Amino acid sequence: MNLKQYINRFFESKSKLIPTSLAFCDMRLTPFLENFPFDCELLMLSSWVDFFYELSNSSSSNKKDGKIAVSNIEKIGKIENIRLLKVDSCSSYSDLLKKNKDHSKTFIISSENEADHLVMLYSLKNMNFDKFESFLLDKYWVGKFLRVKPLEKSETGFKGKLPDGTVYFIKSEDHILEKEVTCRVSSYVKSSEGTTLFLKREKQSKRKFLWDLVQ
Repeated sequence: MNLKQYINRFFESKSKLIPTSLAFCDMRLTPFLENFPFDCELLMLSSWVDFFYELSNSSSSNKKDGKIAVSNIEKIGKIENIRLLKVDSCSSYSDLLKKNKDHSKTFIISSENEADHLVMLYSLKNMNFDKFESFLLDKYWVGKFLRVKPLEKSETGFKGKLPDGTVYFIKSEDHILEKEVTCRVSSYVKSSEGTTLFLKREKQSKRKFLWDLVQ
């Protein structure tokens, strides 16, 4: 297998995310996907699109849920690394899972406990919003990879600022001033002045984003 074939094979195995209907009605869906670092396909039943639009314009007590779902669908279509696929060939959510369960990177996205039995039935991994609260609330978290270009030398290493103004420090003896490097967030401190990140260069992070891509 040559390099081109290997690369093509790698990119053919993108993650597949399959949110439940309740997940589409959850305001946490779009922030979660905006922070999702991998290229992936997001699958949903085509029939849900019309259902959510009708619900959002109805007099139902669930009208608000319909509006949230419609807003999520519109916003998801604008996220660069997410490809939204509306599936016509499946008649039910269970059928959609069944047809994609053999893909090694298929994940269910759920809002509450609505998908627990399906996770067991099809042996799929479940990304439950209630377990990702800290991830969704914080823009930066321990373990996240960042590409940075430190411009100043500090007493213990290097420091710089991200485009949003967040200050970071890298404890390093290597000469990396004005070089773009990949680091992992090892810890952070929040104060009235903002968030300060402490970054660490590791073997995985020095391999640029390969670690991110294969997880």
